[in-house]
Amino acid sequence: MSASAPTDHSPLLRSWPVEADGVISGGAAASLYDIYLRSFGDLQVRAAARHCLTAAEFDDEMSDARITKYTVWRGPSDPVALATVTTDLSAVTWISPAFFTSRHPQQAARQAIHYLGFALVVPGRGQYRLLERLVHEAVRPCLEQQGVLAYDVCAFNEQTVQLGRRSATLLRRLADVRVEAVDTQTYYEAVFL
Repeated sequence: MSASAPTDHSPLLRSWPVEADGVISGGAAASLYDIYLRSFGDLQVRAAARHCLTAAEFDDEMSDARITKYTVWRGPSDPVALATVTTDLSAVTWISPAFFTSRHPQQAARQAIHYLGFALVVPGRGQYRLLERLVHEAVRPCLEQQGVLAYDVCAFNEQTVQLGRRSATLLRRLADVRVEAVDTQTYYEAVFL
């Protein structure tokens, strides 16, 4: 997620609708992959875990109906924001569904554990406001279910932009919520001399 300060309150920005789709394919998926790479490409050399999907993996995710895609488009082939959310935790290959279902059995029984795969906006004026709208729409079903929203933040984004703290602040603007870190993964390397 981007964490810049709000800079634009224009009616045009507010008029772009947030769309929710189960499947996105073809040129629309290709346009979204372009903004995805612009947002997450740098993590390929800044994070030990692989945070950047290949084009084929991205297409698979865009065509997976278990994952809801929230998008904002400036024009037919000009996306400006994307977020993915699912309640089918098996659709998120890098997490353990059993971890979350054991922590939240009541919400699991109601299928009210939501995983936010990623949220991004293109850099520019008003990006924080747009991100806030996007996240609000993406987490609305979780709020309505009094569910659990899970997501991950890599150490680079935590250290450089305090994304964990900023995402908690954004979520607290939307509802009464308790946000806490539930796990960390630390990568080590031994360089032999």
